[in-house]
Amino acid sequence: MLPGSASKAMCPDKNGRIKMAHRFGLKAKITAAVSVLVIFLMSTVSSLMFSYFENQLKTAITQDQFVMVTCLADEIDKTLTAAHNQLIDAALRIPQEALGNPDKAQVFLESMTGLQRIFDNHISILSPAGKVFAEAPFVANRRGTDLSYRLYYKNTVTSKAPVISDPYISSLVQKHPLVMMTAPVFDKDKNIVGILSGAMDLMGENVLKDISHVTLGHAGYLFLTTRESRIVIMHPEADRIFEHIPLGANLFYDKAVNGFEGTGETVNFSGIPMLTSFKHLKVNGWILATDYPVSEVHRMILDLEKKILAAALIGIVCLLIAIFYLIRYLTFPLVTFTRHVEALPENGTADTHLDINTHDEIGTLSKAFNAMIADLDRQKKALTKSEEKYRTIFNSANDSLFIQDVHTGAILDVNQKMCEMYGYSREEALQIDVGELSVGAPPYTIQDALKLISKTAQGDPRSILNGRRRISRDGCSGLI
Repeated sequence: MLPGSASKAMCPDKNGRIKMAHRFGLKAKITAAVSVLVIFLMSTVSSLMFSYFENQLKTAITQDQFVMVTCLADEIDKTLTAAHNQLIDAALRIPQEALGNPDKAQVFLESMTGLQRIFDNHISILSPAGKVFAEAPFVANRRGTDLSYRLYYKNTVTSKAPVISDPYISSLVQKHPLVMMTAPVFDKDKNIVGILSGAMDLMGENVLKDISHVTLGHAGYLFLTTRESRIVIMHPEADRIFEHIPLGANLFYDKAVNGFEGTGETVNFSGIPMLTSFKHLKVNGWILATDYPVSEVHRMILDLEKKILAAALIGIVCLLIAIFYLIRYLTFPLVTFTRHVEALPENGTADTHLDINTHDEIGTLSKAFNAMIADLDRQKKALTKSEEKYRTIFNSANDSLFIQDVHTGAILDVNQKMCEMYGYSREEALQIDVGELSVGAPPYTIQDALKLISKTAQGDPRSILNGRRRISRDGCSGLI
């Protein structure tokens, strides 16, 4: 097979004639071209859709995460404020006689079961000098303990207002980190006569612990820190509580300390890339943060990519099937017309008419083809009839007639009279040389015969009748 002929193959038909079998016909080419175009367009659209949805997903996660941390910050503010307000209300209900009698103060504290559930470490009444006056639950040998060095006591006395402290380590046996809330108790002259305080154990079971159990996705979490001292107040990992976050350990956190609120990508204290949101609480300006692993975001994006890819592949397959059958339907008249034309040499003049009634170019071509075939049939019949007339006249002549090649003198046809005069059959006459019919002597040589033929071809019919002598098959000579 010659190079470049891969689109066709030579196939003999049942009569031995060669037909061209198209391996890649017009239908296959159109199907392939449209399929490639569809695949390209679907791939491009899928890629653009994935990029769009990836950006939208990241934006949605970022916005949702900040909305969530904002809501949680508001909830923590409300919860801590509510707890503090209950402590303040309890301070207003302390009997005056209890402030002068530790036992009565102890009875009052132990009756505050609601406060004890909120402040799971202890609640206590301090004297104006900062010493433990009464405490619940009761701990032996704690009365009189001087706590005036504590910052929450100093801030309460100085401001004469309720205070929520930063975390500190408890002086009790367990040495847990605590957050203390205070409410000053005043006499009628607005002098502090006692301080009601409640301590939340940052490692205990309380509202802060409950919030620390909130998860984001599979591995996301919340944590709460102070702003000035950068101490962790709440974290799902207990050993991280009361940890100090050094300056520069997390630049994004440093921005939050300086007042930033929002969401962005950073690396947490353990070196894991995180999508982190920061929100400042109204209580002491504490910072609530959410850490959401970037790997989970990427996993969501990868899942989205797989779904888009699967949808694109299914769409491409469905479109290719639809395209195949659509093109097959649309090109069916053309294929029918092509096969009809290919079969014409085999069918001869039989069944040459083809009806394709589509209202398009193929239908127009079919009508023109039918008209052309009809005209050719008429011409062929006329030519056949003319040939029959010619053959009848040619063979009925009483003279021997030759049809010879102008240049070589080769005999192309003879009539019946020639065969009778020379003793050859028509088939034998067409095989012999004109020189064999001449005597070979001037003026009856082959050269003389060719000259006569040439003159006749130039328009001198008399020259061929100039007394040529003939030699018949039996060797007898005579005049033509």
